[in-house]
Amino acid sequence: MRTGQLNHFLTIQRENSTRATDGSGDRTKSWKKEFDVWGDIDALSGRDYIAAKSQQTMISHRISIR
Repeated sequence: MRTGQLNHFLTIQRENSTRATDGSGDRTKSWKKEFDVWGDIDALSGRDYIAAKSQQTMISHRISIR
């Protein structure tokens, strides 16, 4: 991949799950920034399916980073 193709500034985040402190046991989800990176986002033509454990996930875009 050529450097010129990395034309999107992306923020990589990690999901953070915390348990409520009020004793209810509820979980709160939030997102924490990990790092920023330049990358490329390509829309895929057609529908690409990946079968995993009897579930199908539709992939609509491919993200490439370096």
